[in-house]
Amino acid sequence: MNDAKTSAANSRKPKPEESEAVAGKKDSTNAIPMFDIEEALKLVVKIHDKALETAPLPQVAKGCGYATPTSTPFYRRLAAARLFKLLASPQAELTSTALDYLKPDREDAKQAALTQAIMAITAYADLVQRHVGKKINTELVSHSFSRTFGLTDSCAGVPKIEEEETDEEIQTQTLYLDSKRKRRITIKAPLTVTKDELERIRAWLGFQLIVEETNASPAPE
Repeated sequence: MNDAKTSAANSRKPKPEESEAVAGKKDSTNAIPMFDIEEALKLVVKIHDKALETAPLPQVAKGCGYATPTSTPFYRRLAAARLFKLLASPQAELTSTALDYLKPDREDAKQAALTQAIMAITAYADLVQRHVGKKINTELVSHSFSRTFGLTDSCAGVPKIEEEETDEEIQTQTLYLDSKRKRRITIKAPLTVTKDELERIRAWLGFQLIVEETNASPAPE
């Protein structure tokens, strides 16, 4: 009886995470950020506001609310900021890209900084180039990252933004792109946004929408 139980236990179907572990898949990588650019920017802003750019990393970590620089949440945020070329090393000095975002000296500097940060990730830049004029399928991207970098599905997954319940007042606005009112863009947003949030929205739209060149009007005879 004991032999039968042992045999049954040994022949049980492994869980997905166990299968991935056996296959040698990783839960982290230095090739792509483990946090998105928004989280990386939050860390950069905090470092700048607290004047921690030239401080030793233990002091930077504590100043940002983490016990040590080897704390996984801090280390992964720091690594993400460096991958986005927002922070240098070995300390946490702000790069020119980060300064363009925090202290823009021209109208398009902030949006350009966000674009540069995203395109600084080789995998992201390749992804953009491969999907010029096409809609990006996030599930296929996740599969691609998983196979290319040997990552678990949870690690390679592209985060989705879920709608959350909020007490904040929301407005819905529609912009019609043609006179027949068939092509339109509809947004659902708070009643007010900050200037920084508006810049992020512009950068996000520029990354999400497929932009086609309009044909030049024929010259009059």
